Formats: sequence, C-alpha cells, structure tokens
Amino acid sequence: MTAILTEDWLDQNADRRYPLMDGASARAVDDWDLPNSILVDLQIYAPNALDPVGFYIGSIIGYGTGLVLTINHTSSALVVGTLTVPQIGQLQTISIVGANDSHVAGSAIINATELLGNHDFDVEATRVIPTVVRGDPLGVS
Repeated sequence: MTAILTEDWLDQNADRRYPLMDGASARAVDDWDLPNSILVDLQIYAPNALDPVGFYIGSIIGYGTGLVLTINHTSSALVVGTLTVPQIGQLQTISIVGANDSHVAGSAIINATELLGNHDFDVEATRVIPTVVRGDPLGVS
C-alpha cells in the first residue's frame, strides 16, 4: 500500500486542475468554469513539429446526450483534435481524432455526468501540461 507522506497532500491537491497547467483558471470566455472532475486524464500524440506547450482545450460543445471537446494548438487558429462523448453519465476513455490534417491522436478519460452546454476557452485558461504530450512515434526514424 502506498502511503501519503504528507497528511495535507489531498487537501493541497484538491483544487489542482490536472491535466491543465498549474494556475490555469479553466474559465470559459462566457465565465463558465470547467469542473475539475470532467477531464480526468489526457494523453496526446502529436507531430514533433508541434510544441508540447501549445496545446489547450478550445471548446466544449454539448449536444443531445453527449459532448464534443476540441483540442487546439497555439500554432494555428484551427482545431487539431476532437473527442466525442456519445453518452455522458459515466467514466469513460475516449479516443482523440486528429482534425484539419494535424496528425494528432491520443485519448482522454472523461467523467461528464451532466449536460454542459457550449463553451469556448482561451489558451491561458486551459493550456495542458506538456508532460501529457508525446511525440508522434511514426515520426521517429
């Protein structure tokens, strides 16, 4: 069993917005806050030409019983990846599909339990930590 070495560890990390950068507000441009519990984990595979620091959550688009989450990159105004959650209500692993010929892939663990509406984010609010971004293994020679 792993011991928590500092009794306050859970309290200190309760408000952490992993996998977003420390200090990211997760606040949409319409002042809606992305709950910490929705994006549980994230793994992005991207071409080596894309700086790992440039990825961020661009928007959440609610529809019917699901949602679409877009991943953007600072190098372009275009969406570089999307993940579609067909049915909210449970913890699930969703594949990231590259968009706009970006060759981005990956997966995310999503825990959306309620309909969220449509919200757009800017880069500073939802920049992801670079350690969740891996270089494209197909680009290695």
